[in-house]
Amino acid sequence: MFVEQLINGLALGSVYALIAVGYALQLSILRIYNLAHGEIMMVSTFAAYFALEHGAELALATAAAVLCGAGLGVLLERLALRPLKDQGELAPLIVTIGVGALLQASAVLAFGFGQRSFPRPATGGFEIGQAYVTTIQLGVLGVGLLALVLINLLVQRTRFGRAVRATAELPSIAQAFGVNASRITMLTISLSSGLGALAGVLIAMNYGVVTPFLGASFALKALVVVVAGGSGSVNGAFAGGLLLGLLEVLVAGQWLSEYRDAVAYGLLLLVLAWRPRGLLPSVRVR
Repeated sequence: MFVEQLINGLALGSVYALIAVGYALQLSILRIYNLAHGEIMMVSTFAAYFALEHGAELALATAAAVLCGAGLGVLLERLALRPLKDQGELAPLIVTIGVGALLQASAVLAFGFGQRSFPRPATGGFEIGQAYVTTIQLGVLGVGLLALVLINLLVQRTRFGRAVRATAELPSIAQAFGVNASRITMLTISLSSGLGALAGVLIAMNYGVVTPFLGASFALKALVVVVAGGSGSVNGAFAGGLLLGLLEVLVAGQWLSEYRDAVAYGLLLLVLAWRPRGLLPSVRVR
């Protein structure tokens, strides 16, 4: 039973971490929380849903979702955020709230309030002791962790990652050394939105449903993870997401499932009381 809960917790935590890492990357560049992130994730998941409904393979549908998320990120940055880059922090923040509300309302009009069954491949599984683990759970865990490792390597070990860190730290100085800050900002938002889209597909695969409200609850918890992990810290978002997933599943399995959603906010209170700057504030993108 514990092994099953451990795998479930890590799978859920890897999804939270993917969304939270996207938040952290955007925060480091934009200096604001992009509150349309969850709705971009939801719309991208519907793109995968339609691809699967029309006979596409899961890998192709996932790629379609990631491309949809990346494209929406580019549109958000070019059309809504770039014109407001010199208008302080409040205006672009409000714009992201408006964009998120627009995307969610549009999805409700198009698909209704209810859930839609997300097509999934035939699932098998095997026993580990007394625990039964499905291939979908392992797939979600494996893809989530692999994506997190790759994005961390991209940020920390590549030329693009160095450009992102330089732009996040001092955009004007980075530009003086030949970094195209506007292009790096656009690519970072596109990348993080694509990560959110991948997380949305993993969520839909794990639970077997997709809904216009998919992004709201998961993105809100991921936002808590970002604050608890250290705002702008990729490693903090990584660690905080995995920790939250484990705690949620263990609380639901061992104690009261009614308190599952309260775990995120309890974790935030404990972390901020113990370490006000977050779990890993010293390891940051910027």
